[in-house]
Amino acid sequence: MQHTRRQILGIAAGLVAAPTLAIAQDTADTYPSRPVRLVAPFPAGSVFDAVGRKFADALSARMKGSVVIDNKTGAGGAIGASEVLRAPPNGYTLLLTVADPIVTTPATMKVNYDPRADFTPIIKLVRSYPVLLIHSSYKSNNLKEFAEEARAAKAPLTYGSFGTGSFPQLVMESVAAKGNFKLTNVPYRGTPPALNDMLANQITLAFTSPGQAGPLIAQGKARALAIMGPARSPALPQVATFAESGFDNFFTRRDSWLGLLGPAKMPADLVEKIRGHARAVLQDPEMTRWLATLDMAIDSGTSAAQFRADMDAEVVAVTKFIRDELKINPQELQELQR
Repeated sequence: MQHTRRQILGIAAGLVAAPTLAIAQDTADTYPSRPVRLVAPFPAGSVFDAVGRKFADALSARMKGSVVIDNKTGAGGAIGASEVLRAPPNGYTLLLTVADPIVTTPATMKVNYDPRADFTPIIKLVRSYPVLLIHSSYKSNNLKEFAEEARAAKAPLTYGSFGTGSFPQLVMESVAAKGNFKLTNVPYRGTPPALNDMLANQITLAFTSPGQAGPLIAQGKARALAIMGPARSPALPQVATFAESGFDNFFTRRDSWLGLLGPAKMPADLVEKIRGHARAVLQDPEMTRWLATLDMAIDSGTSAAQFRADMDAEVVAVTKFIRDELKINPQELQELQR
């Protein structure tokens, strides 16, 4: 059977339109109609991974659909972020992330995304203030004593970080600069291996959450030198902040947050639907109690627009701090858009 040119063009147009129609039918009203994947650019076994998995299970139950965690580590979280960057903005591939891939990684290495333009902030879930621990074989009981011990050391003492520009490096290098001593950065793929090596006395210092720090301190395996943030933690009231210890700057006051983002150009109604489900999960009493045991504060009251504003401000401030204060200028330092 022969077709006219008009008929052929009509058939071709229909084939092109069919996928578009299928996507258009999958709206916020019908979401989710298939599994949702949360790409996590941090390693399995970390505190935030545990939070993410419990959150995903609760979200699955609430949305009556499958929500799975997919850990995609490497390149300061840029590998996981890039995977979400390439995904369609339909809510089925989302970024469950800490700050580093969005805030510090683009300021310290060349990435294929603009953190302020290529993602849709949905909701900031929780925040915590990391604690700096030292192996129990060292003499220091606080940060001031550690500065003295570090200055007297025959070789630079060591700390675990998550690579160039990660918060442990930025905090510790700023402390070392002010305290007039040298430290050696030892990069790891997340908190668990860094913490394990500190406990084995392979490195001197490591950061962890207050929830994980408490038992280690009680068992005498490590001592807390200081905690990040603007105030002491109710879980560790005896541990002074960096600011109280004389080391006050942008990074020592920062929190460590976990948030949910999507690809750019996600429909507003879909963002609000996902956000509503996430808030309900976080406000469940059982979830609230569990997060409290980890000394995690729920941050779901921040609007999506405020999350974006906070994230954008953090990107600008962190980039400036890295360049102007710490003088970290890798060869391929990415220029952020003004």
